[in-house]
Amino acid sequence: MRALILNYEYPPLGGGAANAMFHIVREFAAGGEMAVDVVTSAADGAATTEKLSEHVEVHKLAVRKDRIHYWTQKEILDYSRKAGPYVRELLDRREYDVIHAFFALPCGYIARKFRARVPYIVSLRGSDVPGFNERLAKMEPLLKPVFRRVLRDAAAIQSNSEGLRDLALRTARSAEIEIIYNGVDCKQFRPSSRPDDTGTLHLISVCRLIARKGVGDLIEALPVIKAALGDVRLTVIGEGNLEPELKAQAQRLGVAGNVEWLGFVEHDRLPKLYDRADIFVLPSHYEGMSNSLLEAMAAGLAVVVTDTGGTRELFRRNGRIVSAGDSNSIADAVIELGCDRAELRACAVRSQKTAQEFSWPAVASRYIETYERVSRAGEGL
Repeated sequence: MRALILNYEYPPLGGGAANAMFHIVREFAAGGEMAVDVVTSAADGAATTEKLSEHVEVHKLAVRKDRIHYWTQKEILDYSRKAGPYVRELLDRREYDVIHAFFALPCGYIARKFRARVPYIVSLRGSDVPGFNERLAKMEPLLKPVFRRVLRDAAAIQSNSEGLRDLALRTARSAEIEIIYNGVDCKQFRPSSRPDDTGTLHLISVCRLIARKGVGDLIEALPVIKAALGDVRLTVIGEGNLEPELKAQAQRLGVAGNVEWLGFVEHDRLPKLYDRADIFVLPSHYEGMSNSLLEAMAAGLAVVVTDTGGTRELFRRNGRIVSAGDSNSIADAVIELGCDRAELRACAVRSQKTAQEFSWPAVASRYIETYERVSRAGEGL
C-alpha cells in the first residue's frame, strides 16, 4: 500500500493539522506496512526531502513563509502552484493506491486534478470548511462551489470532529463524512505532581493568537479573576497577528504583570509547562478538534473551554464549558474552580482518563483502513 499525502503545513510550520500530520506519519514509519510520500512546505524556504524510514519520505517544497503559525492566501497559493507539478512528477515516477489531502482547499483541489489516475481522500481540518474562518468570509462565494466539487468527487471524506462535519454539511449537504478524531501521545503528556494547591492559581492557554481563538476574551476576564482570587498567573503560548494588540489589552486592564507571553515554544517543552499549571483555558470562538486541548487533558489539567465545534466532544465533566465570546462566563468558571480545589483535582483526573481514550496509533490505523477500503473500491471499477 502506497499513499501520497498532501498537507501544506508540517512542523514547525502550522498548527493542529501539522501536529496531527507529524504523529500520523511517524506511526506509518514505525509500523512499516505503509509506503508514504508527504508533499508539504519547508520551514526555511529551501526545498528538501526528509527520509523518516525506508518507505516514508517528507518532500518539503520551497514555499516562502513569513510567520511559522500563520498562513496568508499568497503563501497557500505559492504551495498550490508548486505542489501541483510536484505531485504530477511523483505520479509519473511511482504508483500510488490513494492520495490523501489534508484540507479540502487547497490540497483536495490539487488531488482532484489527478482523480482519473488515483482516487483521493479529503480530511477536513478547520479553515478549509466554509463558515469556520471569519478571515475567509469574503471569499466564500467563490470557495463554496469548489469545496462542493472537491467533496463530491472524493472517494472518502473525513472530519476530525462532529461539529466540523456538521459545518461542512451546510455547504455540501449530500456529502458522506466519517469522523476520525485527533490523537494524543499519552506517554509524552501525562500527569505529574501539581503545584501546591493552596498557592497561586496558574492558567495556561496554548493557541495561535488570532481572532478566532478568543484570547482577548480570556484577557478581558483576567481582572475579574484577579479581584476574586488575589494571586493568579496566565501563561500564553503561541504566535499570531493579534499579539501586540493582546499585550496592549493586558496593559490597559492592569494585568500585564500577571501574564507571561512565551510566543512559539518547541513541542517537546510543552509537558513541563503544563506541569506547572492548574487550568487549561481554550476560549475559541470556533474550534475543530484541538490538539492542545487533548495534550493538556492528557497532562492532567482541568479545563475551561467554550461550547463550540469539536470541543464539546472532548468535554466529560473535566472542568467548565462556557459560551464563546463571553468573558464573564470565563471569569466565573475559573473563579469557581479556583475556589474549590477538590473539584479542580477531580476535573484533572477526569481529563486524564478521557485523554487515554485517544491515541495516535489508533488514529493511524483508522486512516490505513480507509486507504485499504478506497483502494479495493478502485480496483473494482
